[in-house]
Parts: sequence; structure tokens; C-alpha cells
Amino acid sequence: IDEIMVFQPLGKEEMHEIISLLCANLIKRCKSQMGIKLSVSNALKDHIVAKYADDKMGARPLKRALLSVVEDKLAEEILEGRVLPGDTLLAGYRKGQVVFDCKKS
Repeated sequence: IDEIMVFQPLGKEEMHEIISLLCANLIKRCKSQMGIKLSVSNALKDHIVAKYADDKMGARPLKRALLSVVEDKLAEEILEGRVLPGDTLLAGYRKGQVVFDCKKS
């Protein structure tokens, strides 16, 4: 070992910036791969940061949470035919659940 690097824990503000970047990546993929116009509500972002952010692990749990909480649920909606290519979606968080409000194309 040549040197030791000490990192400061990420704060809530940094975690919110990171989840916003991760969501932007998901939004871009939805648009390019399926033509789905996805938006992610601040309530859902707040929920993910509050529940999954970890001072010791940094932002890693946020990426996994976005995958399991939002992407998996979205995949189920697509497979069940409730979301179709070209639809406009708002991913939100209400009553303890991730919900998708869909406007059909």
C-alpha cells in the first residue's frame, strides 16, 4: 500500500444529486430504448435517499435501490402491458409504494 485515502461521508445533498444523476440515466435509457418519456418525482427521490442511503457505503446502495425499487417495477408494468412504447410516465411515491401515473400515447 502506497498511501491511505480518507473520504468524507456524503451528505444528504450529495446523495440527492447522485440519485438525480442516476434517474437522468434511467430517463435517457427509457426514451432511447422504448420511447417512454419518464419523469421521477421528488417524493420518490426523497424516499430512495431516506431509505437506502448509507453513510458507510456511500452512493452504492442508491444505484441498487433505483434498480430494485423503480426499474424492476417499471419492467413489471411493461410486461403486463400497462405501459407501452411512447407512453409518458411519472414515477412517484404514494402511500408507501412506487406508483406510475401513465398518459397513453
